[in-house]
Amino acid sequence: MTIIQVYAPNTSISDQEAEEFYSQPQDTVDMASKKDVLFVIEDFNAIVGHSNDGLEDVMVKVRHGRQSHRGGSAIIDFCRDNELIITNTIFSHIERRKVTWRSPDGRTENMID
Repeated sequence: MTIIQVYAPNTSISDQEAEEFYSQPQDTVDMASKKDVLFVIEDFNAIVGHSNDGLEDVMVKVRHGRQSHRGGSAIIDFCRDNELIITNTIFSHIERRKVTWRSPDGRTENMID
């Protein structure tokens, strides 16, 4: 069993820093034994979006959020490349716990992964 814990920096980092960060979990996965069961526990500070069209292999359709320009795509690609599932999209959640971020004016709600 291989367990990898990832905590992403916030979205204020540069594109180069983001690219460097998102390559690190893959480098760690590549070092793991192919025979191991792989668990990646992550907080990518990313929004994967609400539609799973074409992404059924990595996520279930969720109600909240839009895909972010950088982190959402990175987590989807990472999961697809490693045959992983974004698990917080497959479990039932109490409605009030689905939203992990709400804008100060209350108009925008997201489920951040």
